[in-house]
Amino acid sequence: SASGKYTYIGFCSLNSLECLQEFEYLKYFYHKHGKYLDIIVIIPESEKDMITGFAYENSIPWKFWYSLSEKSMFRDYKIRGFPVFYLTDKE
Repeated sequence: SASGKYTYIGFCSLNSLECLQEFEYLKYFYHKHGKYLDIIVIIPESEKDMITGFAYENSIPWKFWYSLSEKSMFRDYKIRGFPVFYLTDKE
């Protein structure tokens, strides 16, 4: 990553109970290891209007992205369900 940190990339839906549970764990993980780690969670474009309020109400410190080309991005990463996470190295 450009920041010299590891990047934890997640694919989630705000409608998935498993994702919401994972977010609670990620908050702990981020506060403990945030100086070494960036977290980016990619959500379906259909949820883009919900994310600002959701992140604020739940004190979520990481970035959420959505993509107009979400279907190809989800296909490229072989996403068939939620949540899915990948840890990338510093490069």
